[in-house]
Amino acid sequence: VLLSKQGFPTVQASSLEKQVFMQSVLRARGDKETLRHKVSEFSLICRGFHGTIYAIETSRSLP
Repeated sequence: VLLSKQGFPTVQASSLEKQVFMQSVLRARGDKETLRHKVSEFSLICRGFHGTIYAIETSRSLP
């Protein structure tokens, strides 16, 4: 799996965070809303915004 490579997609995402993301995506296969939320959350982690006010506001704006 591409996500298991060190430093991909960014060094800010730890191996554990990537593993949790992959499991979440597989579990949410049929649930679009949950999948969208998990992808958005992982995107914030990759960009270094996880835990910031921006991340909180972004997650509130999701349907």
